[in-house]
Amino acid sequence: MRNAIILFACLILAACANTTPPEKLPQYSIAVTSVSVNPGVTVNSDIAAKTKKAAQTVANAYNASLPQNIPQRQLGITIENVHYKNAALSLLIGDTNRISGAAQIQGEQSKPIAYVDAGGAVVNGILGAAIALTSDKSKTDAKLAAGLAEAAIAAAYDQKGTPKFATENLKNGRSRAPDSEDVPEEKPNGDRPTGPKPVPTS
Repeated sequence: MRNAIILFACLILAACANTTPPEKLPQYSIAVTSVSVNPGVTVNSDIAAKTKKAAQTVANAYNASLPQNIPQRQLGITIENVHYKNAALSLLIGDTNRISGAAQIQGEQSKPIAYVDAGGAVVNGILGAAIALTSDKSKTDAKLAAGLAEAAIAAAYDQKGTPKFATENLKNGRSRAPDSEDVPEEKPNGDRPTGPKPVPTS
């Protein structure tokens, strides 16, 4: 019964996919400058590095559909809790991997973020307990990092989930790193230069 409820919830979430177009988002690119793990949080690998890399990848997927030469904002992520699926809980009442923390755009208030491994919640009981005991925790960390990264970038753009356009960009490998905060000068014909601006010499 519990598994059926989880599956039904997943179907509802899928049906309510975020269709916000890029022009409706705050018009800035994001540079993920830091990811930290609170003291006392036990992890099995360098989950901070995994989260930072994943978050910048997601941010670049958003940026691929945003205008060029928009302002850049810095984002910091704090990992406050990591819970790995517990064999005993999985056997008795059900359990799954989950992670939570906060995302903060520089100069703004932090926002709570979280990711729950819904796939892991489906398999419980004896099989779930066995998976909890034998799973590769490094791979689990990578999955948790990826989930929290998506939540962080969505929060940075005031979204409750990753917009469809960004998901499609991720799937298709469309990506653009954040632009420089310096906006290139316009050429006389209105085109922007393809290279960096020349550095004045004294």
